[in-house]
Amino acid sequence: MVSASRLASSIFCVYIVLTSSANANETNRCVSIVDDLKRLSCYDSLFINKSIEPKVIELDASKKPVENLKATESELEDATIKAARDAYNQIIEDAKAMIVAKVAEGRNKKVYYYMNNDRIFRKNTSRSATFRVDDIVELEGGALGAQFLINQNGKRIKVKEINSK
Repeated sequence: MVSASRLASSIFCVYIVLTSSANANETNRCVSIVDDLKRLSCYDSLFINKSIEPKVIELDASKKPVENLKATESELEDATIKAARDAYNQIIEDAKAMIVAKVAEGRNKKVYYYMNNDRIFRKNTSRSATFRVDDIVELEGGALGAQFLINQNGKRIKVKEINSK
């Protein structure tokens, strides 16, 4: 004797096969339609439940008046201009030659370079190379945001800036 669950699963499988072949014939009919709007309408008639009605959402114009949008745009422009100006100033500052005013070793055995323009850099490498007081150095960018100080003799040390103006 056939169990009830096996009978139910057999009936379900037959139902799936019959409905999928019927849907396949109907979708093939839609595929053959050349006009975009008519083809979309054909698919809609197959797959969209007719009882669902689309909702029209009206936007309340008083919530975002045009004046507020214009003010927001000008604030964004001001912020963009300020960011560009700051970036430009940083590039100019980095391009200037600096003089090592002080070389100090912290409690954590890290070496710090104090520059004449109040910028501080921490040595970020285990190499024994170091700069001396009164060395003239320039800051150069490296790959992946790395920074290097290069002195007048070409000595190059990887550093990280501790404070910015």
